[in-house]
Amino acid sequence: MVCIWYKGEKIDSNLRIASYTAHTQAVTLGPAYSQRETMYPNGSLLFQKVTLQDTGYYTLVALDKDAESIQVTGQLRVYQPVGKPALQASNATVTEHKDALVLTCLTNDRGISIRWLFKNQILPHKHRMKLSQDNNILTIDPVRREDTGSFQCEVFNPISSSKSDPLKLDVQYDPTLPSPGLSVGAMAGIVVGVLAGVALVAALAYFLYVRKTGGSMKLHILC
Repeated sequence: MVCIWYKGEKIDSNLRIASYTAHTQAVTLGPAYSQRETMYPNGSLLFQKVTLQDTGYYTLVALDKDAESIQVTGQLRVYQPVGKPALQASNATVTEHKDALVLTCLTNDRGISIRWLFKNQILPHKHRMKLSQDNNILTIDPVRREDTGSFQCEVFNPISSSKSDPLKLDVQYDPTLPSPGLSVGAMAGIVVGVLAGVALVAALAYFLYVRKTGGSMKLHILC
């Protein structure tokens, strides 16, 4: 019988946008009406030329023929296309195992998400990399030669996305710096490999010696 729209989560006469009364087929405009809304007999509310200011909650109150009230609230999210971000680096040329790198994604957009790209692929997370709480700052400490290449940041929201221009990082090697130590697993693998090689050479030499002497040694000694 009657449908009333309010801007916000509560029923407030000052926040009333419009109402429709069925038996008179009349639409009554309220204080929150912005001249961009149209209300239909089925209770629908049409927004034209939506703006970011329209983001928020809206409440509908419906009265049936028995004067029973039904109230529902919904949220409207309005997004705008994101602009192109800029990428800023603390230093574009760094030294391996010596320097740290700080990359900052600069954007004026709000309500967006940020991800990082390396060589046009999503940047894999490594223990040397740290992101700020909102993902706009990437820190790599220390850098390695495998970090050489192009970095980008991408900003996006549910309706659009945009990438920064690539920033090429040049990682130099300083021969005067000591090489990073091997892990325990790597050292153990090297030791096992060396011992296996020595054992193989010794077995081959022993086999050739037995053949050279005519194979006169007993089988159990060879074993």
